[in-house]
Amino acid sequence: MDNYDFFGTFVSAISGDAAIAAWCGARFGTALTVFADVESEALPARDDMPYALIHTPGVAKHQERREQSYQIAVDLALDKAALASAAATNLKQPAGIELILGLAQLVIDAVKAALPANTVFGYTLSADTLGALPEVHAYLDLDFTTTVTIAGDPLA
Repeated sequence: MDNYDFFGTFVSAISGDAAIAAWCGARFGTALTVFADVESEALPARDDMPYALIHTPGVAKHQERREQSYQIAVDLALDKAALASAAATNLKQPAGIELILGLAQLVIDAVKAALPANTVFGYTLSADTLGALPEVHAYLDLDFTTTVTIAGDPLA
């Protein structure tokens, strides 16, 4: 599987995931808009929310360890116009953070379900309002490592 085939697997997994579609439909009345490998002049806007922007993948290959590593970054964004405060009067916490983390978990689950059998998966996740309330953003760095057969050469 080459770098872009690997990328396509996860773009399809995210864009076609029934749990993501149901979650977005129930909360926002619309499907998740997926932007894959878009040009800078076609970047998503607030009207596209909720959205997932899946960046061009990176790849690293190591001949000695017979492995290939892929890195895919995903930006998630949603518009939660009515951000609720927590129940305690001395605590203010945007409800959108919890929502975006829920969406991120659904994306992670969709990606995990699409993994080839010989793949080790990890991710880093962060979320923020970026001072742009009611917009809420999350950032996923997805890392995949696949092993090749003993006779295979990942650099070939």
